[in-house]
Amino acid sequence: MHEMAIPIALALHTRGLAVAKLHTLEHEQKTTEAYVFSARPLDELDTTRTTVLFYFFGGGFLSNLFAADIQFIATWAAAMPNVVIVCPQYSLCPFPYPLALNECETAYDAVMYGGALGFVPQQCVLSGQSAGGNLAAALTVRRVQHHRRSRRGGRGR
Repeated sequence: MHEMAIPIALALHTRGLAVAKLHTLEHEQKTTEAYVFSARPLDELDTTRTTVLFYFFGGGFLSNLFAADIQFIATWAAAMPNVVIVCPQYSLCPFPYPLALNECETAYDAVMYGGALGFVPQQCVLSGQSAGGNLAAALTVRRVQHHRRSRRGGRGR
């Protein structure tokens, strides 16, 4: 169902945005896909002042409700010209945990460390709705744990 709904929602709600398309993101030989939205072309952004907002869609890990979110995501992108919105697409059940979280982390790493948008952002915001909120929280915890381990020379508790 979402294979047809997403292109329709994109056509209806993203007029006037410079960027509203699916990107393949790669980091350390892992790939995932994410929709990227921006009021300005990515190569024209002031990268010292640009924030990346990661938005993870909801659907209870059973369905992809991203098409329903495109209207407000496009509104956010238009209203915040110094923000690039990245919406990772993740696997749904019956795939085992932590596949969806790993895919979201690949998108995060590709953008924040790999320069997948053409620059390495200085800051980001993680957000989501329903199952996506769960993924945003889990990714936050994972990144804090990773930071602690890397500060201790590879050891964590």
